[in-house]
Amino acid sequence: MANWAELPPELIGLVLKRLIAHDVYDYLSFRAVCHPWRSVASEKHNYAGVSVCKIPWLMMAEKENSDVRSFYSLSNNKFYNIHLPEARGRRCWGSPDGWLITLGIDREMHLLNPLTHVQIRLPSQTTFGDQYPEKSSFTSEVVREIFIRKAIQLSTPTSTTNGNCIVIAIYSQWGKLAIAKPTDKTWTTLESPFAHYYDVISFKDQVYAIDSYGILRICDITGIQPNVVDFASPIKNYKGCDTLYLVEISGELHLIIRYVFREEDWEDGEPENNSVTLGTCFFEIYKMDICTRQWEELDGSSEHALFLGTNCSFSLSVAEYPELKGNCVYFTDDDVDSWDCEAGRYTGIYNFENKIVEFIDLGLDMHSTFSPPLWITPNLC
Repeated sequence: MANWAELPPELIGLVLKRLIAHDVYDYLSFRAVCHPWRSVASEKHNYAGVSVCKIPWLMMAEKENSDVRSFYSLSNNKFYNIHLPEARGRRCWGSPDGWLITLGIDREMHLLNPLTHVQIRLPSQTTFGDQYPEKSSFTSEVVREIFIRKAIQLSTPTSTTNGNCIVIAIYSQWGKLAIAKPTDKTWTTLESPFAHYYDVISFKDQVYAIDSYGILRICDITGIQPNVVDFASPIKNYKGCDTLYLVEISGELHLIIRYVFREEDWEDGEPENNSVTLGTCFFEIYKMDICTRQWEELDGSSEHALFLGTNCSFSLSVAEYPELKGNCVYFTDDDVDSWDCEAGRYTGIYNFENKIVEFIDLGLDMHSTFSPPLWITPNLC
């Protein structure tokens, strides 16, 4: 009988390429065969250039007292269970590049690839400005839940010591912006007018941020003291909303507005708790004309699926990925105000054409008080 462990590394590498081109999850099974196979899988050059499916996974909430995290694949409707102790007890933010940004009750922050288990340390949460007073009632658990609203990769690390990878965070009750690289010792706050920021995007060599007033600003992160500069006014007749997102679609910058339907909005019935979010009511979409700096309202996202929530906002073409639904928003529950009632309950798909929400209910693994489901595209980066 052949000894699989004694196969030449070059041949083992070919097997690896064939497997992950079909299903990137097979990378984990491949690593578990034996030590020589695990050694081959640990070398990036053995799978460099292999095109893997870019359809996102929905990372489920943490199971109580478990190091295993479940991921739901939209491409085949399968659940994948990954032993991921590095994410245990940590709040996470997703990305389309295969990386999570994590924050634990130890207040340490990392970039984490859930497939390869590679971790890259970021500056600690304790190095942000605007910390809560030492004698306040904010425990480490509360800080983990609410101090950072959103963390976004502006660039992707290419190695475990990549100092050029930049992460930006929206933090504190004031919704401020701060940036850091893995090689930095502290987070640096951007100078800005008073504004509660909702989203940030790297778009055509510029970094844009949108605030609660609907003002679009450019973030200058190249200087010693990063700051923001006004770029575009809010959409006409803007009266506020629940959340704003920035997303690139077909090379154009778009603004997505999310309105959430709450119990106090009901005309009938007697709500038990007015703070509970019932779900998403609807979305609006606008396209930015960079030349005129004006927003144009659109009917929908055409042949694209948008992925919004506790992750870097991104879009995919359904022509390239027909498994997805076009002219739709795949959203997760990122309404921090309702997280005391277990976030994750309101995750679903919004159709721009008929304005109907199809909620995704995959069981109790949708619920968490600190780290609800999020979108992440698996990648062996």
